[in-house]
Amino acid sequence: MNTIPLGSIKRIIIALKDPSEPRNMRAIAVASWRFLVVLAVLFVGASLFYGFAKFQSTLKALEDARATPPATQVKFNRGAFDAIVAAFNDRQLEYQVIVATPQAIADPSK
Repeated sequence: MNTIPLGSIKRIIIALKDPSEPRNMRAIAVASWRFLVVLAVLFVGASLFYGFAKFQSTLKALEDARATPPATQVKFNRGAFDAIVAAFNDRQLEYQVIVATPQAIADPSK
């Protein structure tokens, strides 16, 4: 790809002073196109760098989480477990009662 020589910048400045001239319009169009391509390449590069940095930080967090010893586990409490099972049994019984005796809903069209 050709680099923009210093003369091209002078040509663009001259073209911006009189943009109605077709020769000047071409210089402005070429400069604008090159600027947009460079901007897009920078944007893609920045996005890739940001994604890679986030990926590395996530990997580091996972490795740190894996490296730390697990917290002391709470011993099994049989009473709390029985209370949870009883609560689920009550909910199951409540559901069976609702299924067996459905509520009568009035027809809204009448």
